[in-house]
Amino acid sequence: MSAGTTRTNLRQILQQELLEEGKKCRCIRCREVRGGVYDTKVELLVNERESLGGKELFLSYEYEDKLFSMLRLRLPEKTEKMLFEELEGAAITREVHTYGQVAQIDINDGIKTQHRGLGKRLMVKAEEIAREMGYKKMAVISAIGTREYYRKLGYELEGTYMVKNL
Repeated sequence: MSAGTTRTNLRQILQQELLEEGKKCRCIRCREVRGGVYDTKVELLVNERESLGGKELFLSYEYEDKLFSMLRLRLPEKTEKMLFEELEGAAITREVHTYGQVAQIDINDGIKTQHRGLGKRLMVKAEEIAREMGYKKMAVISAIGTREYYRKLGYELEGTYMVKNL
Protein backbone atom coordinates (compact mmCIF):
# COMPACT_ATOMS: atom_id res chain seq x y z
CA MET A 1 0.00 0.00 0.00
CA SER A 2 1.47 3.35 -1.00
CA ALA A 3 -1.06 5.69 0.63
CA GLY A 4 -3.90 5.72 3.13
CA THR A 5 -4.35 3.92 6.39
CA THR A 6 -2.98 0.46 7.00
CA ARG A 7 -5.43 -0.14 9.84
CA THR A 8 -8.52 -1.95 8.63
CA ASN A 9 -10.32 -1.72 12.00
CA LEU A 10 -10.14 2.05 12.42
CA ARG A 11 -13.80 2.19 13.51
CA GLN A 12 -13.11 -0.18 16.42
CA ILE A 13 -10.00 1.75 17.41
CA LEU A 14 -11.87 5.06 17.48
CA GLN A 15 -14.80 3.61 19.42
CA GLN A 16 -12.39 2.19 22.00
CA GLU A 17 -10.72 5.61 22.36
CA LEU A 18 -14.12 7.26 22.85
CA LEU A 19 -15.02 4.66 25.48
CA GLU A 20 -11.75 5.29 27.34
CA GLU A 21 -12.47 9.04 27.29
CA GLY A 22 -15.99 8.46 28.61
CA LYS A 23 -17.54 9.68 25.37
CA LYS A 24 -20.21 8.18 23.17
CA CYS A 25 -20.04 7.74 19.39
CA ARG A 26 -22.67 9.81 17.58
CA CYS A 27 -22.27 8.49 14.05
CA ILE A 28 -25.32 7.38 12.06
CA ARG A 29 -24.59 3.70 12.58
CA CYS A 30 -24.40 4.03 16.36
CA ARG A 31 -27.51 6.20 16.62
CA GLU A 32 -29.88 4.27 14.35
CA VAL A 33 -32.87 2.83 16.20
CA ARG A 34 -32.29 -0.74 14.94
CA GLY A 35 -34.78 -3.02 16.72
CA GLY A 36 -35.96 -0.26 19.01
CA VAL A 37 -39.56 0.76 19.43
CA TYR A 38 -41.11 3.43 17.21
CA ASP A 39 -41.87 6.56 19.17
CA THR A 40 -44.56 9.00 18.07
CA LYS A 41 -42.56 11.82 19.69
CA VAL A 42 -39.98 11.80 16.88
CA GLU A 43 -38.83 15.29 16.00
CA LEU A 44 -37.85 16.63 12.58
CA LEU A 45 -34.34 18.09 12.65
CA VAL A 46 -32.59 19.92 9.80
CA ASN A 47 -28.82 20.35 9.84
CA GLU A 48 -27.41 22.61 7.11
CA ARG A 49 -23.77 22.93 6.05
CA GLU A 50 -22.03 24.94 3.38
CA SER A 51 -20.03 22.79 0.99
CA LEU A 52 -18.07 23.28 -2.19
CA GLY A 53 -20.53 24.32 -4.89
CA GLY A 54 -23.63 24.45 -2.71
CA LYS A 55 -25.27 23.38 0.53
CA GLU A 56 -25.75 19.97 2.11
CA LEU A 57 -28.77 19.41 4.34
CA PHE A 58 -29.29 16.45 6.64
CA LEU A 59 -32.96 16.01 7.52
CA SER A 60 -33.81 13.47 10.19
CA TYR A 61 -36.50 12.18 12.50
CA GLU A 62 -34.99 11.59 15.92
CA TYR A 63 -35.99 11.05 19.52
CA GLU A 64 -33.68 10.91 22.53
CA ASP A 65 -30.61 10.76 20.27
CA LYS A 66 -31.98 7.76 18.35
CA LEU A 67 -32.16 8.11 14.58
CA PHE A 68 -35.39 6.81 13.03
CA SER A 69 -35.15 8.20 9.48
CA MET A 70 -32.81 10.45 7.51
CA LEU A 71 -32.48 12.21 4.16
CA ARG A 72 -29.42 13.82 2.58
CA LEU A 73 -30.29 16.80 0.37
CA ARG A 74 -27.90 18.69 -1.91
CA LEU A 75 -28.69 22.23 -3.01
CA PRO A 76 -26.11 22.97 -5.70
CA GLU A 77 -25.24 26.55 -6.56
CA LYS A 78 -27.41 27.63 -9.46
CA THR A 79 -24.27 28.52 -11.44
CA GLU A 80 -22.78 25.04 -11.03
CA LYS A 81 -22.59 23.21 -14.37
CA MET A 82 -24.11 19.76 -14.03
CA LEU A 83 -22.66 16.67 -15.65
CA PHE A 84 -26.13 15.26 -16.39
CA GLU A 85 -28.77 17.35 -18.17
CA GLU A 86 -31.58 16.10 -15.92
CA LEU A 87 -29.81 17.68 -12.93
CA GLU A 88 -29.85 21.22 -14.36
CA GLY A 89 -31.83 23.43 -11.97
CA ALA A 90 -32.50 20.53 -9.61
CA ALA A 91 -32.03 19.98 -5.92
CA ILE A 92 -30.73 16.44 -5.36
CA THR A 93 -31.89 13.90 -2.81
CA ARG A 94 -28.80 11.76 -2.33
CA GLU A 95 -30.13 9.28 0.19
CA VAL A 96 -33.29 8.46 2.14
CA HIS A 97 -33.28 5.77 4.79
CA THR A 98 -35.59 4.63 7.57
CA TYR A 99 -34.10 2.44 10.27
CA GLY A 100 -35.59 -0.19 12.51
CA GLN A 101 -37.95 -3.09 12.10
CA VAL A 102 -40.23 -3.31 9.08
CA ALA A 103 -43.90 -2.93 9.99
CA GLN A 104 -46.45 -5.01 8.10
CA ILE A 105 -48.15 -2.43 5.90
CA ASP A 106 -51.73 -3.38 6.83
CA ILE A 107 -51.11 -3.70 10.59
CA ASN A 108 -50.35 -0.78 12.93
CA ASP A 109 -48.76 -2.41 15.97
CA GLY A 110 -47.29 0.86 17.25
CA ILE A 111 -43.84 -0.69 17.56
CA LYS A 112 -42.06 -1.09 14.23
CA THR A 113 -40.41 1.90 12.56
CA GLN A 114 -40.53 1.32 8.81
CA HIS A 115 -43.68 1.93 6.72
CA ARG A 116 -44.87 4.70 9.05
CA GLY A 117 -44.42 7.43 6.43
CA LEU A 118 -41.24 8.95 7.87
CA GLY A 119 -39.37 8.68 4.55
CA LYS A 120 -42.29 10.19 2.66
CA ARG A 121 -42.52 13.05 5.17
CA LEU A 122 -38.80 13.71 4.74
CA MET A 123 -39.24 13.79 0.95
CA VAL A 124 -42.11 16.28 1.27
CA LYS A 125 -40.00 18.49 3.56
CA ALA A 126 -37.00 18.29 1.20
CA GLU A 127 -39.22 19.31 -1.73
CA GLU A 128 -40.60 22.21 0.32
CA ILE A 129 -37.08 23.41 1.19
CA ALA A 130 -35.95 23.11 -2.44
CA ARG A 131 -39.00 25.02 -3.69
CA GLU A 132 -38.43 27.80 -1.12
CA MET A 133 -34.80 28.05 -2.26
CA GLY A 134 -35.90 28.56 -5.89
CA TYR A 135 -35.30 25.10 -7.36
CA LYS A 136 -37.74 24.05 -10.06
CA LYS A 137 -37.29 20.31 -9.68
CA MET A 138 -36.02 17.57 -7.40
CA ALA A 139 -33.84 14.71 -8.61
CA VAL A 140 -33.35 11.50 -6.67
CA ILE A 141 -30.51 9.03 -6.97
CA SER A 142 -32.59 5.86 -7.02
CA ALA A 143 -31.85 2.17 -7.33
CA ILE A 144 -34.01 0.26 -9.80
CA GLY A 145 -35.83 -1.47 -6.94
CA THR A 146 -36.98 1.81 -5.35
CA ARG A 147 -38.20 3.58 -8.49
CA GLU A 148 -41.81 2.53 -7.94
CA TYR A 149 -41.74 4.17 -4.50
CA TYR A 150 -40.68 7.46 -6.08
CA ARG A 151 -43.25 7.12 -8.87
CA LYS A 152 -45.94 7.02 -6.16
CA LEU A 153 -44.54 10.34 -4.90
CA GLY A 154 -44.87 11.92 -8.37
CA TYR A 155 -41.38 11.29 -9.76
CA GLU A 156 -40.60 10.16 -13.31
CA LEU A 157 -37.48 8.55 -14.71
CA GLU A 158 -35.20 10.97 -16.58
CA GLY A 159 -31.92 9.41 -17.61
CA THR A 160 -30.69 7.61 -14.51
CA TYR A 161 -32.52 9.86 -12.01
CA MET A 162 -36.08 10.02 -10.75
CA VAL A 163 -37.18 13.64 -11.24
CA LYS A 164 -40.18 15.67 -10.09
CA ASN A 165 -41.11 19.19 -11.12
CA LEU A 166 -41.69 21.39 -8.11
